[in-house]
Amino acid sequence: MDKRVLRTVISGMVVGQEVGVTFRGAQTALSGAFKVLNRKTGRGKGGSLLAVLQSLGDGTTVTIGTPDNEAVLNVSVAGTQFGSASESDEPRTYPTSEARALALKEQMRVLVGDAGVGRQVRLTSAIAPEFNGLFTVNRAQLERGRYGQIHLFLTNAGGSTLEVWTYRHSTAIDSFEIVAAPSA
Repeated sequence: MDKRVLRTVISGMVVGQEVGVTFRGAQTALSGAFKVLNRKTGRGKGGSLLAVLQSLGDGTTVTIGTPDNEAVLNVSVAGTQFGSASESDEPRTYPTSEARALALKEQMRVLVGDAGVGRQVRLTSAIAPEFNGLFTVNRAQLERGRYGQIHLFLTNAGGSTLEVWTYRHSTAIDSFEIVAAPSA
């Protein structure tokens, strides 16, 4: 589940409230209805947000939160589901490489802010076909967080959009090239 969405959902939970949580992967068996026992916030600016939950079925206690957001598929609160309905709806995840992420960040740094809008970039990827092609930069920003990722919002000639993150997609992108400046 997207970390920002999970943070928003947890921050809106009230102690004693009933919620539904669907876990993914090896933790699927934990899925079910829960009662919120407690919410906790980690130290520091933008600290982790956790919710301690008790199963309504067997009384076991589980903790969900932003550090392990990938383990949660969706959360239902007051009849509204946040997250994806199934794992096939989730965006693909790739292994990461800090060294490759730093190299991509150096290449993409010139695109951050207004300087990158309208520029064209070429991406190639052996494992993610959606990353292959020529794209126009709609927005490029430096995100807050542990890795300070550069986040590109791209559009191809067919009008399809793509988001690229330097750390999250570090092993999915084989090559990155700035092709052209914006046309005046």
